[in-house]
Amino acid sequence: MSALDKLKRYAAAHRLETYNVVDGLGVRFSDGFDVYWFMPEERWYHRNYDPTSDLTKYFATLDEQRQQAIDAIRSYLATLDIVINALPNGYWSLEDSGGVVFNLHVGILLTETLARGPNLAFAVEEVFKGSAVKSPSARQIQQHLSEYGVPFRETVATEEPDEADATPLAVLQFMRSCKSLQERFRSRSGKAITNTAKPKGRIWRTLLQFADRLPHSSACLELLDGSMHVDFDDKFDSYVIAPKSIELRKLVRSLGSEQAGNHLADEFEQLNSARQQVLNAVFAVLRRHGFYLDSFEEKYVGRELREFPLDLGENLTAVISKSGEEAAIGHILGQHAELAQEAIEILGSAHEVVTLDTRPLRRAVPQAVELPPLTEAQLSEYDDRSRLVLGKFMKSDAALSAFFDRLMWDTAIDTWAQASQWQKLAQKHVGGKHPRPDVEYILMSFGDEIYKSRFRERLTDIEPHFESPDQDIEMMWHLRNELPELAAKWFGPSPYYEDIPFAKVRARLGDPIAGRYLLDDWDDEDEITPPALANIPQSVVERIVEPKQLKSWREAASRWAIEEWQWERGGDLDMLSAAANMGWQEMADHLAANPYILPGLSKPSEGEPGILYASGLFLAWSKLKPSAFLLKFIGFAMNMDRKRLMKDFSEQCVGISVENVLRSWSNQLDIALAIAWHRCREHVPSNNV
Repeated sequence: MSALDKLKRYAAAHRLETYNVVDGLGVRFSDGFDVYWFMPEERWYHRNYDPTSDLTKYFATLDEQRQQAIDAIRSYLATLDIVINALPNGYWSLEDSGGVVFNLHVGILLTETLARGPNLAFAVEEVFKGSAVKSPSARQIQQHLSEYGVPFRETVATEEPDEADATPLAVLQFMRSCKSLQERFRSRSGKAITNTAKPKGRIWRTLLQFADRLPHSSACLELLDGSMHVDFDDKFDSYVIAPKSIELRKLVRSLGSEQAGNHLADEFEQLNSARQQVLNAVFAVLRRHGFYLDSFEEKYVGRELREFPLDLGENLTAVISKSGEEAAIGHILGQHAELAQEAIEILGSAHEVVTLDTRPLRRAVPQAVELPPLTEAQLSEYDDRSRLVLGKFMKSDAALSAFFDRLMWDTAIDTWAQASQWQKLAQKHVGGKHPRPDVEYILMSFGDEIYKSRFRERLTDIEPHFESPDQDIEMMWHLRNELPELAAKWFGPSPYYEDIPFAKVRARLGDPIAGRYLLDDWDDEDEITPPALANIPQSVVERIVEPKQLKSWREAASRWAIEEWQWERGGDLDMLSAAANMGWQEMADHLAANPYILPGLSKPSEGEPGILYASGLFLAWSKLKPSAFLLKFIGFAMNMDRKRLMKDFSEQCVGISVENVLRSWSNQLDIALAIAWHRCREHVPSNNV
């Protein structure tokens, strides 16, 4: 039995997660925070491994040493009352009792340190280098290592309570403090400043009386006009008191400070109670009929879609104040007489606060936008337009970055530019004062051996750093097994840099170590598929991700393509890029059937860019699956009145000049449409459109 097979059997017996890669295997350590990769062909990675040793025994030893070290680190952090939020790639976010956040890495750096020698104390010490968390002393490290296997109490993360709102009294104190700051420039006396901060005057005594009556209400100060806003309990509106208003002065003159304060507090309490009674009745009826409050924009209610808005703010308060609670129900549900009548019938019957559950609600399906068929004349016209746009683009410096953008240029599928054009463009920038790795890489890609040797020579003389050009990183990756010691310097973990340097570039080049690291770094609950899927070759993803998990991500992406309604900013580019990279072609069909895309892009809401910001959508979609529908969509976009969209968007950006930004978006869209058009024309027969 081969060493690799023995390691697989050991992993299976100990129920350790494995990843089958070409000529190798990845096994997750039992602590869960790193993966041991056995890939004999990767000389740079295995330069410390003795091929004559027992691989399974070697792994088991490393596994136990890692567990001892991590237990010691956890035990030490527990003594500092530090909470650990850990990711599977070994990245720990630490938070102390004072809320200060630190980082710690217990992934590949710890494994590499242990692989160089079985000194556990030194390995633990190395983990704390580069971290702002207080390092343990040598004595503390030895103590915690000696306690391996002894249970310890670890600080557990608890859900933080909501930050307490300011009370009306606190707002008044802040208002007086602001006044004292203004006065400090008028008086050099500290005593005078202190006196300024003391409440005085009839208005202030009125406000203090009001605040004393409402010790548990929440309030805030409106800095623009100095008014105090006291929230009603439902939080949909607030009671406003303007200290400098004529109405307040008249009230104080009429009733006196104390009675005026009581009058305001009474009015607040009456409105607060009435609002709650009205909302209890309305929400109870809506719940009965299966309605939800939109979590994205709370003024809407519906079941699956936004069915109608609710006016729960200042207008509702005004109606209650003027016409009473029944009229207020009519104000909210006036367009739905049956619901309004039900609510009126139960008005005042609730003895507890009634709430309405929230969920994301899509907008109602907009009026369809029809894509007209393309005539032969239009096909010819758009062919010519695309050629002109791409011809001009290939003469610009901007095209150099397009060569390295997988959505714009993919050597495996794209023909919108010829090798001679890339070479000619790159040659324009040869011979400058400083080397151009991007230019040299393009020339090298088309067989220029001179630049390959120059690249190699330069890489032996330069130091890797976090701003190293992608082309240097990529070239070093290709030379990693020819120059293993140098490659280890570039790609080995560093306590002062990161566990997996240049992970995004390495993942794109097919490195399973970097690919798994990026996937393990994903913990965003708002994302339904990891953005890293846009950057890792499909063949590698299928080897390092469980089929069940990959199927789940793919299904989630399809649901997104079917249900997504927010297209006024071009859609989620990470999702689209992931689908294009993974070849999930069914998503293209779902996008074509989505009723929100065309209206959202062609008729965006005020302040939204619409199709002006949709370059990524067309690039990803055309790479994913060129189709007759997409070809018509591109023709429709080419023919849109873009100047009107730019004018509408500019008018919403009051006081901000956005002309240059809009011009840049429009130019990028021209290029994206031309590339997408070319891809579709290569795959879609003319008689299909």
